[in-house]
Amino acid sequence: MTTKNADTDTAGGGTDARVLDNLPSGGPAVVLPVPAGKTGLLLYADAGVGRSVPPVIRVGTWPAWNDGVQVTPAWGEPAAVALPAGTTQVTVARVDTGNVAVTAAWR
Repeated sequence: MTTKNADTDTAGGGTDARVLDNLPSGGPAVVLPVPAGKTGLLLYADAGVGRSVPPVIRVGTWPAWNDGVQVTPAWGEPAAVALPAGTTQVTVARVDTGNVAVTAAWR
């Protein structure tokens, strides 16, 4: 699992995005530190091509656990996850059986 900086201006108002490529299905979560002042996470993804399936992503928050919200970002329809006040980290894990890369950006 690798992450890369994405030099892209997002609808969330910035260029602080991470590409989560090879996020394994049923594998370990990736932990991302939340930048100061950010109140939400946007997830962008393709809807899947050929035999790929759209991603289903579980997003958890720390220190106030949000019960692991599951979202399905799609092409042109990013998934937005509101972060509880005081969130310092989020965990991002793949629930689906696909391999479509996901980009995470803060808002």
